[in-house]
Amino acid sequence: MILSAIERLDLADQLDELMRKSAAAKGLEKLDYDDRIDEVMVKLGYGGAQPQPEPAPTATANDHDVQPQVVVDFLSGKFNQSDKDEFISVLDDLTIYVGEHLSFEDVQIGASNWVRLNHPEAA
Repeated sequence: MILSAIERLDLADQLDELMRKSAAAKGLEKLDYDDRIDEVMVKLGYGGAQPQPEPAPTATANDHDVQPQVVVDFLSGKFNQSDKDEFISVLDDLTIYVGEHLSFEDVQIGASNWVRLNHPEAA
């Protein structure tokens, strides 16, 4: 559904009013306001039908034996001399592997090493 600018402004006003009322409401009344807020948000195009999650591929015995290359490189310290943007990108890439191929503590240690080598004044 395509909304005109006037309709979007009207819905934004409704949303603003509902949010103010929701903040002051308690109990079931707050839940009612929250439901109405969700309805307005969907009309504005925020949210709506949740995308269906893709089925996870079935794991084979070798899936857990093989470490992703980014994990191997990170744990070996390959990224310790990289610039800030590249290192942050690597950290973003690692998030999907935390808990399966490396621990959060491994990431903390790697980040601490990077800071110590690249910004000794902060370490």
